[in-house]
Amino acid sequence: MLIYGGATQTVNSFAEDVREGLGRIGQKELPSKYFYDETGSALFELITTLPEYGLTRAEDRILERYSHSIADRLAGHGIVVELGSGSGRKTRRILEL
Repeated sequence: MLIYGGATQTVNSFAEDVREGLGRIGQKELPSKYFYDETGSALFELITTLPEYGLTRAEDRILERYSHSIADRLAGHGIVVELGSGSGRKTRRILEL
């Protein structure tokens, strides 16, 4: 354990989470708490480019096809739609119309 500013933190908790999440049979996962800093966001953006991670590409295809319709329906309502964490690329597709 390391002590930072009086608080005790377990150094091994990250390694344990990684070992547990990636050691699973079948679907691998990591706790989302590791994706909320700058490094985590960059890692997530890289993960979304993997062939195994098709969700982002599917979302991009949907937004490419329907973003104008979505923006038209939201126009004048003062609504901002946040379409997931990360770089904000998907949200910008609608806000920039």
